[in-house]
Amino acid sequence: ISVQDDKAVGGVLQPGDLVDILYTLQFDPLKYLRPGGNPDRTADFSAKILLQSVPILARTAAVYTIRTDVETAERLAYLTASGSNIQLLLRAPGDQRAPSTTGATFQNVFDQYKFKIPERFAP
Repeated sequence: ISVQDDKAVGGVLQPGDLVDILYTLQFDPLKYLRPGGNPDRTADFSAKILLQSVPILARTAAVYTIRTDVETAERLAYLTASGSNIQLLLRAPGDQRAPSTTGATFQNVFDQYKFKIPERFAP
């Protein structure tokens, strides 16, 4: 997979490192869902850790060779072609913890951090 340095721990990843793969999708319900679907859906971003403890087998510039099965390789190829972001997150040696997250969208980030929503201002 190709991942630019700024999305791969600043480019310091080396063969033998273990990474988690984080994917961010720019979601547009008009593009991805059938017309007349859930009217509460809105355009936004969605982020999710897709794979955990993935070994880096080799690296050439921004191209990382990872170990995975063929079905996952196909899905990663699709996600890469979709134009969304893939980030590599370095795992500490021996860290076997499984992230217990459900992903992130504006709603759960807003609920967690209580972001202030700007109001329209007319000078």
